[in-house]
Amino acid sequence: NDGILVVVAKSDRAMRLEVGYGLEGAIPDATARRLIDEVFIPSFREGNFYDGLSAGIDRLIKVIDGEPLPEVSQSNAGSGNPRSIESYFVLFIISPHWRVRRAFPPSVLTRIGQAIVRSETRHGGQIRFAVEHALDTASLLRGVSARERALDVFSALRVWDTEHNSGVLIYLLLADRDVEIVADRGVHGRVGVHGWEAICREMESAFRQGNFEQGVLSGIERVSSLLAAHYPSDHRGRNELPDTPVVL
Repeated sequence: NDGILVVVAKSDRAMRLEVGYGLEGAIPDATARRLIDEVFIPSFREGNFYDGLSAGIDRLIKVIDGEPLPEVSQSNAGSGNPRSIESYFVLFIISPHWRVRRAFPPSVLTRIGQAIVRSETRHGGQIRFAVEHALDTASLLRGVSARERALDVFSALRVWDTEHNSGVLIYLLLADRDVEIVADRGVHGRVGVHGWEAICREMESAFRQGNFEQGVLSGIERVSSLLAAHYPSDHRGRNELPDTPVVL
């Protein structure tokens, strides 16, 4: 219910935005009409459908995030039938991944990456952070749990690929505010399930209060303290895994 369906019908010479009720407050009908008239259609008229979709989607996300549209200019007023286009059909669905961008804008992701870099100067472990809005439909139908998904991400990001088996993944399933920590066998055997679970619950508590950045930074600090106890900095080698957060 937090999605937007963008339909461009060439043969019918029309375009529309279908807004899920969860976003109706952010994208009312008048705003949807202006987005079509002022952002999508100008590029479509020039045959630049990809550019029109790209610009329109970017502007949609900004409006959802609270950025208002500019004042209506006189040149755009009374321009006939601005939503008429030449024959073409495109169906595009905007998924609710904008929620990840709202909770973790680029500046926050940068600070998280910097925190990981600093933390790894204190120990010989390797930390990765990944955030995902929600499980896809196929996973939900199969009954995949957040833990199972975190294990898949651990494998896909090759967090297991470290010399001392000291990689740790912090995975956040944002829609459920569910945190899973997956540690490679070397460090997991030293810390144990209860150590990781305590960190997960603390992070989830922060997320429920809307403190996403602080929740992640605190989690990284707690994981770093455990890694420093078992893999002190005098055993630190090369940086084996990327430090940049991953948005799935």
